[in-house]
Amino acid sequence: MSEVRLVEPGEPIPWDDLRDGPWARTFLEPMLRDGVTPYVGNVHTELRVLIAEGHVLPLTVNPGGETNAWVVSPRNAYIDYAAEELREVDSGVLRASLKGAIGGLGAMVRAGRIDRVVHVDNWLLSTNLHPELSRGTVAAIQRLLRDRWPDHAHAWRSVHAWRGEPLPEHLAGLGYQGVPARSCWVWDPRDRHHRGARDIKRDRRLLRDSGYEVVDADGLTDGDAPRLRALYDALYLDKYSKHNPWFTDAFVRMALAGGLTVRALCKDGRLDGVVGFVIRAGFMTTPLFGYDTSLPIEVGLYRMCSQLLIESALERDLILHQSAGAASFKRNRRAESVLEHTFVDTTHLPLRRRAAWTVLREAMERVAVPIVRARGL
Repeated sequence: MSEVRLVEPGEPIPWDDLRDGPWARTFLEPMLRDGVTPYVGNVHTELRVLIAEGHVLPLTVNPGGETNAWVVSPRNAYIDYAAEELREVDSGVLRASLKGAIGGLGAMVRAGRIDRVVHVDNWLLSTNLHPELSRGTVAAIQRLLRDRWPDHAHAWRSVHAWRGEPLPEHLAGLGYQGVPARSCWVWDPRDRHHRGARDIKRDRRLLRDSGYEVVDADGLTDGDAPRLRALYDALYLDKYSKHNPWFTDAFVRMALAGGLTVRALCKDGRLDGVVGFVIRAGFMTTPLFGYDTSLPIEVGLYRMCSQLLIESALERDLILHQSAGAASFKRNRRAESVLEHTFVDTTHLPLRRRAAWTVLREAMERVAVPIVRARGL
């Protein structure tokens, strides 16, 4: 049997003996000590730690009922955020039809208490990068969760099968339902087709000739945290959605201390762009991304921040998981589209709660996914 251990509150964690342990300690220990909300202001959840095959797997345990960001709330991810995104639908008839469908679906998922959920390996970021685990270990995690939280659904976010990732097959074989979540973009530095995009060459020239200096974390201080947080807010909260995580200054200070790999764009003593990425399991992804949206679009800050990520992936020979959104921009740089799922175990729950997840899965597969594919998102 694969060894899986839940760390009890107050129990010491052998960080230095674990894979990626020092980084996980920098990222998780402040939130384990202080609670999550001081670091992600719109997340209210209990954070726990599971150890499996030497990996640190954070658990977020939600009783349900709280208003939460979508990184811990399926109701927010599938209903609230989706309702807000209807503003992007240009057809009035389609928009009205989808609004009615989302409203009806929302009533059902609320009745089914889908936010009473434990997420596995959930780092409170838009994308979770899961390590490769054996089927036996995934099964052992399933048994532990059923024993410890029998009245919760148990879910894994950010699961994809890009180029043969084994986790979806493990979960499906254990009875988990795969609920389509979002279309994401993946860029592989080992792929000549990806590297050779004309727009990447243009972005490289723009960054080189822009007059911006690239500043790494050792050139930044805690005093820069409010500015870096404001750059993220300007893009992800003000321009995109308040449903995204509200990272605080404390989160950014943790990132600068090594919780993320942070790089910023500086010109004339002013920080105008920031990227902060996580490296795990051969991938990198960027939860902290922002720029001064008050500057003219011709400055090209989004392009330059994106180019920083591509160059960081090339330098480290890592696959860049570019998350969702900006589909045409990423497609033009030859990233590949991949459909992510949330895999959820509900077979131990009452019928009404199982049904809510089943109806949600059917709605996503029959309505949302065809729309995403038809629009090339």
